[in-house]
Amino acid sequence: MLCAMCGTSIAAAELPAENMISPMYLYNDYFTGGTGTMNSMAGSQSKIFNASSGSISTNARVTNVELNVTVSRGSIPFYIVVESPNGYQAERYISANGKVEFDEFNDFYPKGTWKIYIYNRGSAFTDVSTATARITVNYGYDSYS
Repeated sequence: MLCAMCGTSIAAAELPAENMISPMYLYNDYFTGGTGTMNSMAGSQSKIFNASSGSISTNARVTNVELNVTVSRGSIPFYIVVESPNGYQAERYISANGKVEFDEFNDFYPKGTWKIYIYNRGSAFTDVSTATARITVNYGYDSYS
């Protein structure tokens, strides 16, 4: 997973941001979903939570994915992982409450079940991370097909 992410980051870094053109869509929409409490202890993975897109146009494409993360007091830093319906994963290091954006999913077809979970790098019984998150998947499309 990390190798795939590094490859994506390097490829994206080769093209200066000012040369990247974001596609314009006639219609824009989004769907959102929340997690329950995600707990990671001593390096374990939390329960996986799902967010479903519902019905979406067949020509829809992701324009942005955002997570609003709330970290419980006393948590050690952790990684939050988002998995798209096609199985592609991206993660971010989290140490405080806030909004996290993912551009790795841009241009993906958004329909299906998105997965969210956390894990930490702790090794002791007291190395605990607890958080909740709300995902928003923004997408655009040009017609109702």
